[in-house]
Amino acid sequence: MNKTLRMGFALATVTALVGCANPGKVTGGGSVVGDDGTKIATFAVNADTCSGDLNAAQGHMNWVDQERGVKMNGTMTAHAVCVSEQDWQGNWFAPDCEWCAGSFGYGAELAYFDYRSTNPKAPGTGSGVTCVKDNGEGKGNLDGDRLIMSVTSGVYGGYGASGRARGNVQSHACSE
Repeated sequence: MNKTLRMGFALATVTALVGCANPGKVTGGGSVVGDDGTKIATFAVNADTCSGDLNAAQGHMNWVDQERGVKMNGTMTAHAVCVSEQDWQGNWFAPDCEWCAGSFGYGAELAYFDYRSTNPKAPGTGSGVTCVKDNGEGKGNLDGDRLIMSVTSGVYGGYGASGRARGNVQSHACSE
């Protein structure tokens, strides 16, 4: 899978080097809405690297954008938490962590996936990357959880979407 991200999303400046630390787990689901409140897609995500191998993630994703006909199910292939250089465990570095942390700050979670289209009018497979950020729960979550999706190859290659997650995204620490 090509793990080089080719996107047009704005990248905020990150002053320190960014690394990807493991292990970790992220779960979530709901709707993705744009800044204007318009529903973009429904999603479900579960990525887990509690085994300690960032390139052997367990989990899946589901994405449905009715408006643009993008419907896919995927398997997670890699997952990491984007952290500052001082917190980096030195396990793995990905330029996409700079994009992810630049978009949502440290603690954002980066996941790569392989997908299969579930739209009979657009059969095929491909790969992509997503960045999600758990911004807390309840009244402490003023900005809402955030998500960016970018499909890098296959039938939906070039597709991208971003917005707030209506529903819930949760970061989890691995059990000892």
